[in-house]
Amino acid sequence: MVEASNSSTEEQDIKGHSQSEADYSLFGLKEPEPLAVRIKAARENMGLSQRAFAEKIGITQAQLCHLETKYDTRPTRKTLKALAPFLATPYSTLLVQAGYSGVITPQEEYYSFSGEPIDPVKTVEEIFRKDPDFLKCLSDFSQFGTIENIAVLKILIQTMKITEGENLNEDLLLLRKRFQYLKEYIVGVLSVPAGH
Repeated sequence: MVEASNSSTEEQDIKGHSQSEADYSLFGLKEPEPLAVRIKAARENMGLSQRAFAEKIGITQAQLCHLETKYDTRPTRKTLKALAPFLATPYSTLLVQAGYSGVITPQEEYYSFSGEPIDPVKTVEEIFRKDPDFLKCLSDFSQFGTIENIAVLKILIQTMKITEGENLNEDLLLLRKRFQYLKEYIVGVLSVPAGH
């Protein structure tokens, strides 16, 4: 079974793809890599087999193989939404790159790996209210933020959210305890005057 959009349930695309090389050059932009190349690269960067990645995005291995090798195949909107976080690209941008027209909302749509919508503006505003300098620390995160760094930050933030009254398994209790030790150490180092 080949993954392709159905014109009765999907919006019609413009002839071919929505953006031509000329459109990009008018604005001094480099044309994005084909989706097939980006999908395969994302899967390989995560070290996943086609079968494992296909399961994550809710399609069959055969469909994923077709998406990775056939440059003229257009994923369905549902598949694009599932791919968005793995390609680190807003869903609305993927819609345009896949050749859909008339379906773009004014605001770009972002989704988590679990498919939940994320409001980046609200997230940035919440971070800004707590500590504007933290946003500055994250401003060039793409330059130094490895997959491992991101995983550690996510674990640390999730650990910070754990409250005392929660029912926790042994692993989470140990993680919370170790995080408290790490926090005490870092706060202790921060409180020591410079040069001591």
